[in-house]
Order: sequence, then C-alpha cells, then structure tokens
Amino acid sequence: GAATASGEKSVALASGYGGRARGKVGTALFLTERSDDWTIIAAEAVIVDGAKIKADVFYRLRDGKVVEA
Repeated sequence: GAATASGEKSVALASGYGGRARGKVGTALFLTERSDDWTIIAAEAVIVDGAKIKADVFYRLRDGKVVEA
C-alpha cells in the first residue's frame, strides 16, 4: 500500500509489506519494513524537508534505511 500526507502538518504511515509514503514539506513520514512473514524488522520516522527527504516522492525502508521507492 501507499500513503500520502497532502495537508499542512500532516502524517503519512506506511506499515504494510512493501509500504511506501510521501508528503509535502513539513509533513512526517512513518515507515516500517517487514520480513516475508510480515514481522516488523525496522521502523523509521522522517520529516519531509525538501532537501534530504524530497516533497511528493515516495519513500520506503530497505535494509533499515530510508530510500526512494
């Protein structure tokens, strides 16, 4: 699945297997990474700043790191 934080000061949560999230500058993205049996193996929260985490770009966790999806 995918989640989008489109409003000011919003939050997008990607908690499913292969989930991804995106948002506007100033929003928060909460990401989880799951194993094949759906066990959560990593979790991370980031703020979309427009530089390191770009606006309107989907992100996910891969090997515990935030990457563009």
